[in-house]
Amino acid sequence: MIVKNPKFEISAVSPKQYPTKNLPEVVLAGKSNVRKIFFYKYINK
Repeated sequence: MIVKNPKFEISAVSPKQYPTKNLPEVVLAGKSNVRKIFFYKYINK
């Protein structure tokens, strides 16, 4: 997959907050936050 023009849309904690747009979803899971934080910072340049 090639990601072009990534954009952080929302961090939702309840279904009412889910985006209504038909957007692709990405899930970041793992034990360490280091790589997840790097990815988050990368898409929010």
